Amino acid sequence: MHRLLAPPERLAAARLLRLTAAAALVPVVPVLVAFGTGLRALG
Repeated sequence: MHRLLAPPERLAAARLLRLTAAAALVPVVPVLVAFGTGLRALG
């Protein structure tokens, strides 16, 4: 019961940084795919 009341462990700074970077890159992927497809069509 005591464990349930304890606050959750904080993520390590390095892991938090990796998660933040991954979350920031997710919206960029479709843009890169569309950009690459457009360049291939033009070329």
